Amino acid sequence: MLKRDFISLTILWICLVFVFFNSIPNGFANTEDSLLQALEYQKDTVRINTLNELCWYYIDKDLSKSKIMAESALQESQQINYLNGIVFSHRKLSSIYRRQHNFDSAQYHLHEALKIIENLNSPVQLMRINTGLGNLYTDIDNHEKALSYYMLANQMAYDLKDSNYYSITCNNIGINLEIQNKPQKAVSYYHRGLSYSNPSEFPENYTNLLINMGAAQFYSGNRDSAFYYNNQARQSYINLDHKSGVADCYLNEGYYYEASNQFQQAIRAYQEGFQYFKNSKDLTQQYNFTKNIMLTYGAIGNVDSMYHYFYLSEDYGHELQQAKTDKAIHEIAIKYDVEKKEQDLKLAQQENEKIELSNSLKQKTIYILLSIIVIIALIVLVFYNLYREKQKLTEMEVVSKNQEIEGLIKDQEIKTYSAQIEGIEKERKRVAQDLHDQIGGILATIKLQFESQDSLNEKSLNHVKSLVNESIRSVRSISHNLSDGRIAEMGLVRSIENLKTSLIDSGKMTFDLFLENYNNSCSPNGEREIFKIILELLSNTLKHAHADHIVLQLNVIDDTLHITFEDNGIGFNPEKVQKGLGMRTIAQRVNALLGKWYVDSKENHGSTTVIEIPVA
Repeated sequence: MLKRDFISLTILWICLVFVFFNSIPNGFANTEDSLLQALEYQKDTVRINTLNELCWYYIDKDLSKSKIMAESALQESQQINYLNGIVFSHRKLSSIYRRQHNFDSAQYHLHEALKIIENLNSPVQLMRINTGLGNLYTDIDNHEKALSYYMLANQMAYDLKDSNYYSITCNNIGINLEIQNKPQKAVSYYHRGLSYSNPSEFPENYTNLLINMGAAQFYSGNRDSAFYYNNQARQSYINLDHKSGVADCYLNEGYYYEASNQFQQAIRAYQEGFQYFKNSKDLTQQYNFTKNIMLTYGAIGNVDSMYHYFYLSEDYGHELQQAKTDKAIHEIAIKYDVEKKEQDLKLAQQENEKIELSNSLKQKTIYILLSIIVIIALIVLVFYNLYREKQKLTEMEVVSKNQEIEGLIKDQEIKTYSAQIEGIEKERKRVAQDLHDQIGGILATIKLQFESQDSLNEKSLNHVKSLVNESIRSVRSISHNLSDGRIAEMGLVRSIENLKTSLIDSGKMTFDLFLENYNNSCSPNGEREIFKIILELLSNTLKHAHADHIVLQLNVIDDTLHITFEDNGIGFNPEKVQKGLGMRTIAQRVNALLGKWYVDSKENHGSTTVIEIPVA
């Protein structure tokens, strides 16, 4: 089937190129005319693919025409049992019905596509169908069911290593959680989406994540972060010339100020947005900004300015209503013409169906007789195979019992030997990990301290001495097989802050530390292991990344500690780099804490490590 689809698509593109170069009057071709002309001589899958192309071409221009093309593609796909064509057509019809707010029909077509795709090996299409179901259930306010489909699509995108689609599903999940009044959870998924999104390849998706992150941060009580992400989104939308996105950012900024009772700043934000759209033809945005300015002036009791913007918003409102009325009249006229053409097309299809029905009845009679013969032959073959299998099964049971006895004896011998060497290997690994984790990070910091100073002054020398004493204490701790008493004394937060101070004092590294909702949430043993993980990440960065800036975030959300470690170093390809002792150590410690972790890095783009550890 895949080979057949590939050949069909290749023929389609050849036909389209041929039509393109033979229908260019002045150097440019009309896409709609080219596709319609191609339909006249195309057949089977090639014709179906062209119908689907026309469906997408019309979907933003004329939903009625788009629906006709999708229904024709579905009917012809079913006639030749072209499964991929059936799935595509169902998906397109679902999108059309969703735009028409006919949610029952939209849901029906998506579930029909889902039935077929589950029998095909096409995880990409299955992922997109789950996303479509999530969007649909969001439209009908069934947010719990929508979230379940978004989660399925999100996991599939992660398994397929599709970073762009993974960021899209993270955005969908974040929006869903915000609707359910769970902004802190939404922040976590927006963080993941931003980590995986590529702003150079998919700038609009990245910008949507920025503006949504701003809103989630605001409702989580992080006002400064909300303004930061909203401003980043606005600048990106301006670069993309995305007018509605720019408007949303200005409106969000005004609302954030209003909610903080900073009405003058809110008015300034709304007026800046109004000035941005004042000379455009976007009546909707002009009306929105003037209305918000009017309401804000009213909130602070400035009656004169309130009435000024009230009359201005009224003018824009009347113009907007008139434009909508003219558009509705135009759409009704177009709809009448399309319905007439649709009726003519259905009459022609009915005539063709009558002829095809007569021919199919003759063929069915022959097929039924052949099917009966084949079924009888299959039944005889099945009974013969059952008889042969029964004989083989009896012989295999005897052999299996003998092998089972031998296997039990060998297993017992292996367990005895493994028990003897397990204790030795475990002790060796513990000592190796403690030496690597505790001494390696401290010595790397000492090295960095020496490199940053042409001549050591008294303060730097005392600091180096303290680091040397720290390494000596660590060696003593390892030799006596004790736990990390320093972490138990100082706690995780203070230990990390001391580590931050050491790096900043070196003069070669900047270190940003963000702690949200972390109040000694982990056990002492857990904090010790987490600190060792952070030391290992830092050691790897100092040795390999050539970075000069590190960001470390610790945030507890719903009994889960989220650790994000970022650097601006040279990055690496996680699939190509051979995992050394450091990477294995991190994996072992995270697994021991029943957590999970992800690494996102590209060459010359730095690296980000996200770790999630349950703390309940």
